[in-house]
Amino acid sequence: MKPATVTSSASHPLIYFDRKHQVLCVGLVLFFAVALLFRLHCWSTPIWHQMIDSSPKTEILFGHVRDIRSDDFLLDIPMILAQTAHRPSFPVINHNIGTGQYMLAPIKAPAKSFITLYRPFTWGFFLGNDFGLSWMWWGLTLGLFYSFFLVFMLVSRNLFWISFWAAFALVFSPYFQFWSLHKTEIAIHWAGAFVAAAYLLSARKRWIIWSAGVFLGWSLGAFALDNIYPPIAVSVGWLLPFAGAAWCWEQRKLLPWKEHFLDRAGSFVLALAIVGASLGAFFQESQEFIHLIQNTTYPGRRFSAGGGYPLWTFFSQDFFAETCNSPGSWLGNICEDSSFIFVFPAIWCLLLVLFVQYRRWLDSWSLILAIYVGGVMIYTYAGFPNWLAHLTLFGMSTVNRTQMGLGLADLLILVAALSNPRLRESLNFRTRWIGLLLWLSLLVVCGFWFRSHWRDLKLSYLFLGIGLQAVLACLWWSKKFRSWGMALLALASFAYTIQFNPWVRGGTDYFFKNPLSAKILELDRSDRNIHPWVVMGDNGISNLPRIIGVKSLGGYYGCPDLELFKVFDPAGKYYSTYNQCGFLIFQTGDSMDAIFTSPSPGVIMADINPSSPLFDKAGVRFFIVVGQPAIQAFDRAANFNKLFSYADKAIFERKHGTR
Repeated sequence: MKPATVTSSASHPLIYFDRKHQVLCVGLVLFFAVALLFRLHCWSTPIWHQMIDSSPKTEILFGHVRDIRSDDFLLDIPMILAQTAHRPSFPVINHNIGTGQYMLAPIKAPAKSFITLYRPFTWGFFLGNDFGLSWMWWGLTLGLFYSFFLVFMLVSRNLFWISFWAAFALVFSPYFQFWSLHKTEIAIHWAGAFVAAAYLLSARKRWIIWSAGVFLGWSLGAFALDNIYPPIAVSVGWLLPFAGAAWCWEQRKLLPWKEHFLDRAGSFVLALAIVGASLGAFFQESQEFIHLIQNTTYPGRRFSAGGGYPLWTFFSQDFFAETCNSPGSWLGNICEDSSFIFVFPAIWCLLLVLFVQYRRWLDSWSLILAIYVGGVMIYTYAGFPNWLAHLTLFGMSTVNRTQMGLGLADLLILVAALSNPRLRESLNFRTRWIGLLLWLSLLVVCGFWFRSHWRDLKLSYLFLGIGLQAVLACLWWSKKFRSWGMALLALASFAYTIQFNPWVRGGTDYFFKNPLSAKILELDRSDRNIHPWVVMGDNGISNLPRIIGVKSLGGYYGCPDLELFKVFDPAGKYYSTYNQCGFLIFQTGDSMDAIFTSPSPGVIMADINPSSPLFDKAGVRFFIVVGQPAIQAFDRAANFNKLFSYADKAIFERKHGTR
């Protein structure tokens, strides 16, 4: 059977929901249900064992935790678990964090607020911590797969296996796996908006048109409000109008522009109204905190005109460079290194040969998305004038956060090319081999350019990557094996990245049942949860009290707690230092006055003598002290009682009468 043309008549739906598609959906639902039943996930949360007491990580089924994923186990997940542990649970203002932390922005966390309707990947936490971790991981994984499967079905005109393997390759791309699905929500909601817009423009039934409008409004609202992170959202957001324009151009003769015109216009207005009302309500509720964040030194005042990102790293993942990454990293760590196995230049090389031969460009997708890719790459590697960065909002982005948009565009270009009958009919033996030679020559040059900067890349992996691309190109441009080529790309990506994230079952009970947490909870109950705690000497443990529902002053702050800082710096001497979103870490010092430093953006160190009366003003009664030097400093002080000692950590109480 030939693939269906894109139409929305009863006989030819926009996306085929045939037997293969039905089996896929049943399989995804069953997999999701089993994962939830056994509380499976792939977060690196078991690393808390080595932070607390080095006990065995019994919840790991296989694989290894990744300490580089601190964005997950020290930031996002502790903030989410702080919501479940708070009493009452899921507050908008979490009073266990400093003087009260606003939980709707900029972090993603479930709360009893309308914004949680736009954060579906946190819904599982309303049913339990382990359930929530499993829901979030597999919701992101399967959501990314299926949403882009639908996108690729639209782009390919219902080529099932091309779409299936392209979505599989996306999920197991180095970018999403080495970032442990960080900010994946942005891509998923982008895909939802693209599919909804396609149905709004194409459907012939009024109820589908209006339903598409509602879903488009929700998807755009979730794109903005689910995981609020402009550095990625700006570049990915710009992809939507370009991809939409390419799809509309390809389907211009099939779209029923005049049929149900008023319904389509009304549905589009409804989508805009949903987005406008949601954003308006969010900004109305959050304006105080948005203003606070906008006036921080980090990230609020950050502006980037782009430029300066090293171009020689562009094809690093085509050579499986992370396989050689044991000695070090070329951009700081494996997450920053991560990108995609880019293949779109292979398409452009082939189209260039065909253009010379036929004097016309045979693929509108690659032409239109070339404008997008070119613009993003100019911003990333060369930079925009300041006025253009402001005008396009790219000033809110950063050069090391544009890779997601480029990777999505890469697969869109590939899928569109493989499903383009005009392009395939124009191919002959000569054009195939000239295009292949151009592509492989580019890879060889770029491979040795990369190796000249990062000598740890082994020649074997360089040539393995080049060989894989040669095989892929031969399969893609053959008459019968294009889906096999996409499958090979997907399986190569899977083999390259599958070992990065551990497979874990549950594990959140450990936060509460280890000896340190058990003692903290015992003392906090006797204190009736009145006084805040302070962790001295460790960034990781600073986030433990909030996880188990205990008030504390250190740890991560999505919004700077200026009321808290006023207690420790009443004159505002260090205002420019601590006026940022980041981790607050208390350290033992000699001065009775707090001395604030910021060794890097997003990190605030407070050096202070534990006997300082400023802790009394902050209401602190208990201290969790980490490391022997800090413990010895407390032991030498006369105004503390040691209540507990365990695994190089101790709990001290300020003696009665000294508070």
